[in-house]
Amino acid sequence: MVTIRIASMRSAAIIFLTLAALVVLPSRKAHAAAGFGVTLVSPNSGSGAGGTSVTITGNAFQTDNVCAGGTLVPGSTSLSFGANAGTSVSVNSNTSISATSPAGSGTVDITVSHNCQVGGALRTTPIVLADKFTYIPVPGGSGPTASQNVRTLQAAAAMSAAAISGQLMTGAVQGGIEQAFSGGGPAIAAAPNGLSLHFAGLPQDALLYASAADMVFSTPPPAPPMAGRWSAWADLRGTGFDVNADGNQVRQVNVTGGVGRKLNEHLLVGLFTAYESFTVTMESLAGRLTGRGVTIGAYAAARVVDHWRVDGLAGWSDMFYDSVAGGAAGAYGGSRWLGSGGFTGTYDYSGVMLEPSAHLDTQWERDDVWIDSLGNTQGENSFSASRVTAGGKSLYSLQASSNFSVAPYVGVYTDYRFSSSNALPTGGSFVGIKNGWSARVAPGVTFTHGRNGPSLMLGGELAGLGTGYEIPSIEARVIWPF
Repeated sequence: MVTIRIASMRSAAIIFLTLAALVVLPSRKAHAAAGFGVTLVSPNSGSGAGGTSVTITGNAFQTDNVCAGGTLVPGSTSLSFGANAGTSVSVNSNTSISATSPAGSGTVDITVSHNCQVGGALRTTPIVLADKFTYIPVPGGSGPTASQNVRTLQAAAAMSAAAISGQLMTGAVQGGIEQAFSGGGPAIAAAPNGLSLHFAGLPQDALLYASAADMVFSTPPPAPPMAGRWSAWADLRGTGFDVNADGNQVRQVNVTGGVGRKLNEHLLVGLFTAYESFTVTMESLAGRLTGRGVTIGAYAAARVVDHWRVDGLAGWSDMFYDSVAGGAAGAYGGSRWLGSGGFTGTYDYSGVMLEPSAHLDTQWERDDVWIDSLGNTQGENSFSASRVTAGGKSLYSLQASSNFSVAPYVGVYTDYRFSSSNALPTGGSFVGIKNGWSARVAPGVTFTHGRNGPSLMLGGELAGLGTGYEIPSIEARVIWPF
């Protein structure tokens, strides 16, 4: 038997308080350790595509006192991986929650939130080191990681840029062909979306046109045998449009120039070169693609019968791209082939010149393999973009004075576009020109000084009619024959 003899009441009080502290402090410490929060995430990493089963360990996941005297709203517990909500969330106990990770990238904090019945307050676990979860990028996976988004951007935006470049370059070359066969006369070849300078000389053809339109003219002196066999031309075209529903935008400029030679009155051959620059943005991917390219090629045209000619061209482009989508970015190159062929007619009905036409344009492109800024390999991107177009243009020349004429015109065309890609996801966000049928209208007017002098054409084009989006453009064209 042990006997403790207390000397005084003061000593007894000190001993009592000491024993009470030894009992109370561990209890208070245990309560503090049970505060609302996350203490462990297992596993703490998973696929960027999502779908990882995760167990979150912590405290007070089912405790009403988290609501400061109120009670939890039943079933209101939620869990987030950064800014994205977890799926299949299940509160197993007061200290355990299981959930499935959504798609994401980088390292994020896992937080648990409660809704309280008193005042509708939202309580969320504090950010701590233990709640981190790291996404592992998976090249070629199906989830929308930054690397996968930059891949989708590349596939969709490059195809759109190729389709637009094909339309602008073939239009420029066809304009040069048309002007060569018209002899560089008063701008009877109106081309959309452009500022054009043309230098050609076959006045015999120009006089035939003026005569057919009942214009007043005088015959010039005979030309030397080789005069007018060569023609040089340059063409500047721009286009741009917004796709408001998807937050996508396209801006593009093409400069094309060429030199042609008429081997005889019915056969033309030539060379052309072009430069293109474009920017495509996709808000849905937080992405932007910028690109530029240089093209070289050749063209030919032949008048097969009195009112009809056939023409064709082929070109090769060296392409350079810069892409960024979220945290993934990179630069890469590629090459593109362009081909076009078709036929155009010219008829005069009481001074009204009619030009029916039909053409097939197509582009094939292959972009190189590259590694993005997150270290993921982006595979080869191969695609084709094609267009069949048919329609016609009408032009009527009015002689305003002895040396000044005005020629209003309007063109109406229908287009059918089709494409293929090895990289564009099914159901991916639309970024540029849709496949299928659409219509174009291109009105304008040309002012010409003299029989074969300088001229100014002002006009515009409204494309994409019938597709749910429209592509407006304006055009100014200057021609200075010599």
